[in-house]
Amino acid sequence: VKSASFLSIHDVKLLLKSRSYLLIILLSIQATVTTDTILSYIGNHLAVTLNAGASSLSLHTVFCIIPEIITLPLASHLLPKLGHKKCYLISCICLIIRFFIYAAAPSAGIFMFGSLLQGVTLCCFTVVNLSFLKKTVIPSLFNTAVTLSFSAAALGRALLAFIFGQLY
Repeated sequence: VKSASFLSIHDVKLLLKSRSYLLIILLSIQATVTTDTILSYIGNHLAVTLNAGASSLSLHTVFCIIPEIITLPLASHLLPKLGHKKCYLISCICLIIRFFIYAAAPSAGIFMFGSLLQGVTLCCFTVVNLSFLKKTVIPSLFNTAVTLSFSAAALGRALLAFIFGQLY
C-alpha cells in the first residue's frame, strides 16, 4: 500500500484523467469565485448602503457561522437519504436565495436573515464534495484529491483577487 502522505506527479495525472474529479474541481472553483466576488462587497453594502454601521460586519459573521455548526451534522445525515445531486441542488438554491436577499434587502435585519443560509450552502457543498471524492477516487488518492480540490479553489480565489486588484 502506497503512503498517502506524498504527492506525486503520477497521482495528479491519475486524478486529472477522471471526469468526475474534474467536475468537482470546476464546481469548487466556480462556487468559490462567485461567492468570494459577492462577499467582497458585504462590508461596504452593510455599512454604506444599508447604514448598518461597522459592527454589522461582525454580526454578519456570527449569522453565517452559527448555522454552519448546526447544519454540518445535518448535512452529513441527509446526504445518504437525498443523494449527491439533491444536496448540491439544495446548496445552490440556498446560495441563490441568500444572494437575492442580499441584493434586495431594504434593511440590515433582512440582510442578516439571508446570512443564515450560509450554513446550509457551505455544509451541503462541503459534505457532498468530500463524499463524492471518497466515492469516486481510489482510497490511496483521496488525500491528494482533497488537497488538489482545495488548492484549485484557493487558486481561483487568488486569480480573482489579482484580477480585481488590476481593475480597481
